[in-house]
Amino acid sequence: MSFEDSFICYNWMPLAAQHALDFTSEYYKSIGVSRLHSLKPLDPQAVKDGDIIFVKTDYIFHGAFQSQVLPLIEKEFTLITGGSSYHIGANGDTSYQKIIDNPKVLKWHCTNPPLVQSDKIVPLPIGFEERERVGGNQEFIANFFRDKTLFAEKRDKILLPYHTLETNPRRNALCQFLKHLPFVDTQERKLPWAEYMALVNEYKFVVCLEGSGPDVHRNYECLLVNSVPINVENTIQSLFEYHSLPGVFIDSWISLSENRFKEMLKNDYNFTNVENFLKVKYHVDLIKNS
Repeated sequence: MSFEDSFICYNWMPLAAQHALDFTSEYYKSIGVSRLHSLKPLDPQAVKDGDIIFVKTDYIFHGAFQSQVLPLIEKEFTLITGGSSYHIGANGDTSYQKIIDNPKVLKWHCTNPPLVQSDKIVPLPIGFEERERVGGNQEFIANFFRDKTLFAEKRDKILLPYHTLETNPRRNALCQFLKHLPFVDTQERKLPWAEYMALVNEYKFVVCLEGSGPDVHRNYECLLVNSVPINVENTIQSLFEYHSLPGVFIDSWISLSENRFKEMLKNDYNFTNVENFLKVKYHVDLIKNS
């Protein structure tokens, strides 16, 4: 499977760029994955008009790119940020506005984007796990996509999957609330990834609680098998709307009532754009043509 035909994974974005401000290969090895690119560290003076620059979100979240690197770039460029769960702007910092206001930045393709309206921002998905992890195995993902159940043939219920509680302290209380709803089935224990995906494939709707960031891999695991992810209203809603994806967004988990669930069952969900959206080529084309 070629790079552009592959499914989106957590760290594919630098492969679309000519320059990268990223962590070292040694860092990626230390967490059990590989850095997919061999780009040299970003030299602002080497950027040419129309180039694409990848910046790991950590450098945006902590402000180093805006304060130390961006002022040195003299040519117009397209920016990609990702490879991190950080939600830009979540800490109250608004230094990201320097990116939006900078005339050299043509477009900003951004995972977990700030909650701000801007024609420059194109929301990017975090996608599946890295390719070395079971949840990012390209062959496994392709098999589940091929063998998925049609939405109309799935259970008329919501699945509350097992959620790791350590990534977000609010998850425990939310899980306790949701598991007692009569229209919700709960996955009580963690399953091997293939068994978990087979379970997701049985349900029309799946709860996707926020983790360390608003976007979670579960959103794309759901879309892969024609199940509709349910999220609380957050920045990910803009991603689903921008790319015409089927999803349910509620103002709070407490508002997930039986009447609301009945309304969800009556709605139409269009999966037409999902296959393209889950492939790297779709996003590379957007980036190159932005």
